[in-house]
Amino acid sequence: MNGLAEMVNEKVMTTNILFGVLILQGPECADQNSKIQTELRKKLKELSPTFELINVCLDPHNMPWPRPLTDVLYYFAPRVVNPLFYTVGDELYEKFETHYDFALLKSGLKDETFRTQLNKEIIEKTEQMFEEEDNQELPPTSKMLRGLAKEMWNTAKAAGKGLPVLAPADIVEERFTICQTCPKLTEEDRCTECGCFMKTKTQLAQSSCPLGKWDKFNKE
Repeated sequence: MNGLAEMVNEKVMTTNILFGVLILQGPECADQNSKIQTELRKKLKELSPTFELINVCLDPHNMPWPRPLTDVLYYFAPRVVNPLFYTVGDELYEKFETHYDFALLKSGLKDETFRTQLNKEIIEKTEQMFEEEDNQELPPTSKMLRGLAKEMWNTAKAAGKGLPVLAPADIVEERFTICQTCPKLTEEDRCTECGCFMKTKTQLAQSSCPLGKWDKFNKE
């Protein structure tokens, strides 16, 4: 397991997001459609597309000694080598949402002061750039690219705060249905007001309609 320890140590020093290490053995490991992996992928898609999951497969016939705990999910925070905690068995996915929220809280990644100090200079420069560009007349292509860039920037900031990145399917459908009734939507599903392609923008939780027809999605 030395290789795993080295991998985790390197990961915690080079990431700013919460991540997990899933250690499996035998059939559950080899079968990518096993119950554990299927349910975890489903939960991750619903809850947090930004949560990175590292899958480690161990051969039950060539197990290191002392034998490690298997079918277990360890939660790690950036720059903290020791795991925040771990879960085993059905709790891996049955209580994933509760454990994920607890891991975020325990990691301190929801703390506004930490985030602002960590990225203060980058945030200030980027926000200033967008403010200056708000008053500029841009050609259609530049307007589209800038609009998408700003939406992705807002999405990145939201991820750092532990907010949802992608909106649920029903919210996406509701947003796009509204857009389809709007005269600002072109045949290419692009909004002439903000310049964005709405099939993409409506999926971003922190995006909003420039005309105020639909707003950001923040899970309670």
